Amino acid sequence: LRGPEDPTLKTPFPPGTYLLDAKTSGDTLTVTLSDSFATLTGVSLSLACCAIAKTAMDFSGVLSVEIRTNSAHLDGEESIVIRHADLVLYDSCDITDSNSN
Repeated sequence: LRGPEDPTLKTPFPPGTYLLDAKTSGDTLTVTLSDSFATLTGVSLSLACCAIAKTAMDFSGVLSVEIRTNSAHLDGEESIVIRHADLVLYDSCDITDSNSN
């Protein structure tokens, strides 16, 4: 959570975000972070949750990751669950310029 060492990359996590707990139950890993993580909203929150989930899935082999904070809500939710099937790593969508017609 300290962020990348490469200065051209930016961490998706707000300052003060710490791992407080991680527990596995079946194919799900529940990650509890410090409340500062809850300052993220919208796309920034989604990106950070997916980064945590992808890392956790690759290292532990779980199929889903539940992310929560110690006491704050995440965009109004108690927790966010990311499943392996939810992660899209490559966008294969073809974008055409609507002004080219």
